[in-house]
Amino acid sequence: MVGLVLLLERARLIGRTPMDSVLVWPLAVVASMTVVAVAAVLLARFALRGTASEHRAAVLGAVADVVRAVRGRR
Repeated sequence: MVGLVLLLERARLIGRTPMDSVLVWPLAVVASMTVVAVAAVLLARFALRGTASEHRAAVLGAVADVVRAVRGRR
């Protein structure tokens, strides 16, 4: 996230006024959260493709464990 802000500052898209930095930080947070959410959905869809209905709960549990591990909660 800091890298995104530094890249935008280097490209002179922000940093002209102090207010620009105040607006970019929430934008960077929302962008990074969106990327993580889309990745989690795509991971779940990929894992469920071709899975029998009786195994879907176990697969979703495993995907949830992977997402938690990536986010650092486990």
